[in-house]
Amino acid sequence: VVLDFMSSDYSNKDEKVYSIRYEYDFKNARVGDVSLNGLRFMTRYAKGENIDLLQYGDQRFKEESMEFDLGYKIPEGKLKGLGMRARFSHYRNDMPTNMTFHSTNETRLNVDYTFKF
Repeated sequence: VVLDFMSSDYSNKDEKVYSIRYEYDFKNARVGDVSLNGLRFMTRYAKGENIDLLQYGDQRFKEESMEFDLGYKIPEGKLKGLGMRARFSHYRNDMPTNMTFHSTNETRLNVDYTFKF
């Protein structure tokens, strides 16, 4: 299983990963007369434990992240499929500082377009 996280890949040796994800698609939601079709929200939490970094002997490490993603994709018309997303990740680990992933907060703004062939 591939986990699509912003700040880590959760694929360390012997790592046990627990993850929960919630998504909501606003396609049938309305605010007054305005349709929210195209709006989507996602949040997820993951925790990785028992990470074996061979060069550190019997020491075990852990990592965790909380992510939020709010996006809008134009549902119809000439720009159908064009979308924008705001993504935020809060990531922490107790691994040595020379490792690839570091504790961080990260915000990304994405412009997405889906091509249909």
